[in-house]
Amino acid sequence: MGDPWEVYAFDDLHCGHGLHQDTLLGNSDAIADATLTALWLFLLPIFKQLLNRRKQQKMVKVYFFLAFVYIRYYQPTTTFQRWLHWGRAKTSISKDAFYDNVVPVIHISANHLDEIKWDDRFSFANHHQYAPDWITFIADGFPQLVWQPVDPLMRSLLYVPDKYAAVVYKLHIAIDLIGNVIHFSGLHLGTTPDSIIWKRTENEHPTERNEFGYGDLAYTGCDDMITNFEPLNRHAPLTAFEDAYNKRMNKVRARVEHAVAEHVEGKQMFQGTYRGNPELLEACHLLYAHANRRARKFTGRKYLPSKNGPHNVY
Repeated sequence: MGDPWEVYAFDDLHCGHGLHQDTLLGNSDAIADATLTALWLFLLPIFKQLLNRRKQQKMVKVYFFLAFVYIRYYQPTTTFQRWLHWGRAKTSISKDAFYDNVVPVIHISANHLDEIKWDDRFSFANHHQYAPDWITFIADGFPQLVWQPVDPLMRSLLYVPDKYAAVVYKLHIAIDLIGNVIHFSGLHLGTTPDSIIWKRTENEHPTERNEFGYGDLAYTGCDDMITNFEPLNRHAPLTAFEDAYNKRMNKVRARVEHAVAEHVEGKQMFQGTYRGNPELLEACHLLYAHANRRARKFTGRKYLPSKNGPHNVY
């Protein structure tokens, strides 16, 4: 008798569109398969310890795959049976079965995966031609729209009228200079400034004495962040040096915006308005952040380094 945990191959689980189409991991079916397999092999001992329900062993791999399908095709106002499927026969799963089986797999995966590593910023390849050696990372925050909560206090903490004109949670991402995610956090209340989020999570991303990162003006006041020059008063012009410096910095900072787009685009849960448990939403974001980091290791570097060498941060 074969291993009950390995009854299905991941290529058996997609609905005929291909693994990449159903998960958006990597840039091909082969990369999506390799990514899912690597994550599954890492998580399997943990699943065996925490989900060792004999009758369902063969289905845990299906539930793991469905976690990505759920994020990819999320439809809060449509019954699960109409869009949450697996296999060529498009076998559906009920709402109760989803919450009893897929949700625990999502939480376990998000809590145990360890693909994102802050120390990766010290890779000898982490260099950009427009950034000095003591710049090692770029940070930014981005929103997740959610349905308006009933509680008025919570609504006031999530509603951001000026920038988003919507009820949002915030997530926070930091990448190295060649596009690899090295820190990810959330959910944070929508009205919390990025600078406060960065300071509150400082134990997750400690920096060396002479180490800094790039951020937009929302990070003004953070000890380890360099931001753009801005005029001393609203109508004063920047000097030629300040303007040139801002343009060079923005070329570097654009890479974190690309990383946000890579995390969000195509996933209907992240692009749309989420309706449900915030803890599940947070776990889904963390799961995808770790999975994308693993996929990047298979696809190769997104950007080539400008040079190879150590960082002058000590």
